Amino acid sequence: MNNPCIHDSVASSAVLQVIGEPKNYKKTRYVYENEPCEALLAATAVADITGGEVILLAPESLVTSLEPDIDEACKLLENPKMFEQKVLEQLDNGSENHPKTTVEILPSVGSFRQREKDWRINAQGTFAAIEAALFLIMKKLVKEGRNITMVVTSGLNIYPALALRTLYNILTYQLLAAYPHEPNPRPCHKIVYHTIPTQENEEIQIETQAVETTIYNAFPLTNEEINDLGTVYRGDLRGNLVRCLKNGLKTFICINRNTPLPLYHGKIIEEISQECVEKLEQQVADDLRKRIEHTVEKEKVQITIKRSTENLPISFIRRTMMALAMTKSLMKLVKEARKNMVNGFVPLDAIKTLFIEEIYQNRPHFTHNRHLLESEVENIEKLRDRLGETEQYLMNFLSGGKGSSDMVRNFFAHSGFLGDITYVKKDSSSRILLRYDSERAKDVGEWLLGR
Repeated sequence: MNNPCIHDSVASSAVLQVIGEPKNYKKTRYVYENEPCEALLAATAVADITGGEVILLAPESLVTSLEPDIDEACKLLENPKMFEQKVLEQLDNGSENHPKTTVEILPSVGSFRQREKDWRINAQGTFAAIEAALFLIMKKLVKEGRNITMVVTSGLNIYPALALRTLYNILTYQLLAAYPHEPNPRPCHKIVYHTIPTQENEEIQIETQAVETTIYNAFPLTNEEINDLGTVYRGDLRGNLVRCLKNGLKTFICINRNTPLPLYHGKIIEEISQECVEKLEQQVADDLRKRIEHTVEKEKVQITIKRSTENLPISFIRRTMMALAMTKSLMKLVKEARKNMVNGFVPLDAIKTLFIEEIYQNRPHFTHNRHLLESEVENIEKLRDRLGETEQYLMNFLSGGKGSSDMVRNFFAHSGFLGDITYVKKDSSSRILLRYDSERAKDVGEWLLGR
């Protein structure tokens, strides 16, 4: 009879579990989606049944149960590879030998006692370091195309709580990375719950719940927050982040506030390459990794783990990475849109296709945008017979040729087609073509940023 724990499918998911003392786990008969599997850990059972990879999250404090000798424990804390191997060895001793198991070390915060030899660990820092480490681990997994299954009923309470919070943030990150479209395929992350086994070979039912969230039409950082990046980053990194994210924000506003024409103009929105955005995101991740690095100091009966994270702005850094992911997706849109330009002009039909038929279509939160843009486009199309092949200001054909009394208000009220600054003409095939007065490009950029 075939072992029900063995599946031949290629791993497409990572099953994460925070672990406590390995010796405290009992061999248990877990049942997941009506399939049984004997294992010490729920993560192993789920991974065996689904063909996934097990990733054990081991807090630094676990060293007090892995190694009674303070000198050897100190070596483990200084050498993550040795630490990881020690965890796997202890699980092997309990006959837990899933072939695709890896270990990730998480920061600890607090004081922890080694009972046998009566020495302590004093782990300095804040819980922000734990959250940062979890975000980096999960971000790497989703970049590899993995779905995450998170077991939340084991380990010290703070770790599953922060892991759960981080998993929702990761899903938000993925949704923003596809904006304004939906990810394809859509991420399928899960949370795993089970009761705690109390005796050997007990049968435990594993329950799952899909991780779901919704993103709202908001850029992860405001213009003011982008200006404040200098409080966290310095030098070229700060300057490049500001430049990149301001262009991402302006592109987002073109979509969200229904002003498509600026998206086509390089003097208003600079097209940032995919490679540039990826490099910045990697630099921000590397910077975060350095911020949570630790040093180890040993005294007679105490190991001190030092980590300077008292002022770690984890929310701001996380939203910076989300903003970069969103900007990368938006810059794909900018690049594709500009392929339709004709000698510096934008065909009105290209705007209709991209915004009305693709971006706004069948998206309830863009219904109002679509109706407003359709109305403005129809008004311009009615001018077709009056247009010539020589460009003129759009206002010459509207409102008796009078300029706007409030340019910023009318810019947004008319979907960016402000007659005072928009040139219009038609070509030999009667296509309507539009562009902004290049002398007003700076003004448009400032209007988009709310200045």
